[in-house]
Amino acid sequence: MIPDILQFPLALFWGIALLLVLFRRRLGAAWKIGALLLYIFYVVWFREPILQGWNGFHYQFGVSLFAMLAALWLEVGRTLMLVWPVFLVMVFFFASDRSASWILRVLVVLTLFYWLFFFLFRSLPEGWAKPYQEKIPQKLEMPSLPKIEGLNTDLK
Repeated sequence: MIPDILQFPLALFWGIALLLVLFRRRLGAAWKIGALLLYIFYVVWFREPILQGWNGFHYQFGVSLFAMLAALWLEVGRTLMLVWPVFLVMVFFFASDRSASWILRVLVVLTLFYWLFFFLFRSLPEGWAKPYQEKIPQKLEMPSLPKIEGLNTDLK
C-alpha cells in the first residue's frame, strides 16, 4: 500500500502524465478512455488520502515535503526488493544479450547507489534537515499583488 503522504503527489503526477497521453496521436480512443476511467476510479477510491495530502502540502508544505521525500526513499528500497526477481527472470529470457546486460548493469548500479545513500543518510546527525526545513515556505499561497496608485483595476 502506498503511504498516505505519497497519495497526492502520485495522483498529481499520474494526472499530468494521463493528460499528456490523451493528447498523443495514434493511440486508440478506447485505450485512452480506459486509462481515463481507471484514473478516475483510483482518484475516487483514494479521495480521502489524496485530499489529506493536498491539505498537508497546502498548509504545511515544508514538513510535508520532507515527509514525502522520506516516504519515497523507503518505497524505492521496497520496490527494488520486489523488482529484482522479476528483472532477473526477464534477463534470463531476453533474446538480446546486449539488452540483458544493460538491464542487469542498471539494476546493480541503482541498487548500489540506493544502499550507499541509505547508509550515508543514516549516519547523519539527528536534526540535520531542520535548517533546510526552515528555508522552505510553510504554506503555499498566491502572493498579493502590490497596489499601484492611479491604476484602475475595476473589471466593469
